[in-house]
Amino acid sequence: MYGEPSQDDIQVDYEGGRVVEIQARLDLRNPNTALLRAIVEATAAAEAVFVSSEERVFEAEWNAVVAEILASRAARFVHDPMGYLKWLTNTSAHQDTSSQS
Repeated sequence: MYGEPSQDDIQVDYEGGRVVEIQARLDLRNPNTALLRAIVEATAAAEAVFVSSEERVFEAEWNAVVAEILASRAARFVHDPMGYLKWLTNTSAHQDTSSQS
């Protein structure tokens, strides 16, 4: 792992000496746009794609990455922690009632 778990960090997974996955977690409380731009550029240079924590696949293109970040649960939480927790509670309650039918 590179970085700090409570801030920005990058984890690289290897199989047979070959990189098979890179996970990046960015601290949206204090966005590091230079790091994000470097990650996007390296991903594009490797002809790879991004997969969000919600398993959405998107291209290594600046606007797509920023749009995905802004739509993320993490960004919702940072923007409005209490509102996010209320939404999460309502979503969970809705899932509980729909699974009972």
